[in-house]
Amino acid sequence: MAFSFVKYHGAGNDFIMINGFDSPVLNWSPAQRAALCRRHYGIGADGIIIIRPSDNAAFEMVYYNADGEVGSLCGNGSRCALAFAHDMGIIDKEEWVSYLAFGGEYLGRVNGQVDVSIEVPVQQSKVKSLGDDQFFVDTGSPHLIILKKPNQNWIQEAYQYRWDERFKPEGCNVNYLWKESTSTSQDMWHILTYERGVEAPTEACGTGNIAALVVLADQGLVSVDEDLSIQNAGGVLLTSFKKNTAPKNGENVILSGPAKKTFEGKLTFDIK
Repeated sequence: MAFSFVKYHGAGNDFIMINGFDSPVLNWSPAQRAALCRRHYGIGADGIIIIRPSDNAAFEMVYYNADGEVGSLCGNGSRCALAFAHDMGIIDKEEWVSYLAFGGEYLGRVNGQVDVSIEVPVQQSKVKSLGDDQFFVDTGSPHLIILKKPNQNWIQEAYQYRWDERFKPEGCNVNYLWKESTSTSQDMWHILTYERGVEAPTEACGTGNIAALVVLADQGLVSVDEDLSIQNAGGVLLTSFKKNTAPKNGENVILSGPAKKTFEGKLTFDIK
């Protein structure tokens, strides 16, 4: 059967987007979804996102990792889904709207392709120190933050951490976070992420950047009142805390950055 798709990326974190408002339900197996995400042979992507109608929100986002399995909350994927929904006329520009993802309700806003934001509830008190400058925090997806500059073998090391006994059975995403001086003599935080489900480094990770902000604030390395720009392999993402008036909402983090359409197409795919 033939289906239409659009490719988007958020700071290099790329996704196959499918319009579930107009398209029929695509009953693919995990292996078939993985084949679509496989670079050089399929379309190529870090994941597949289907947006479909919801009675209680602007849309529901269904996310599959590059391995074809259902994923957890995806920050850059959410921002790309919002940009996709805006381009299709489902949501208006510059309005905060609610969307559903991974069983939860979240807020997002589109303010042009260079500024798409989401709001994610995260409690700073949930940061767990594991020693050796390692910290674990769940930001809708589980993340290990390692406060050090990675070495040349960081991918192999991250692979070991991803499957570490401490994080079984689901495992976790692994992020190396460090500070460097720029040409303007200003310090800049950098992050490299090894993503579970992709099972490889990605150009950026939205929930990983949120985890980085929460850990840095918990350790007193950044102020909770400042906006934090973090350099990912594929570009810069901006994170900041938002204080809520309703105590039950806790403390939310705003993640902002680019979400750009790269191309669209139609593919004939054998789903037998």
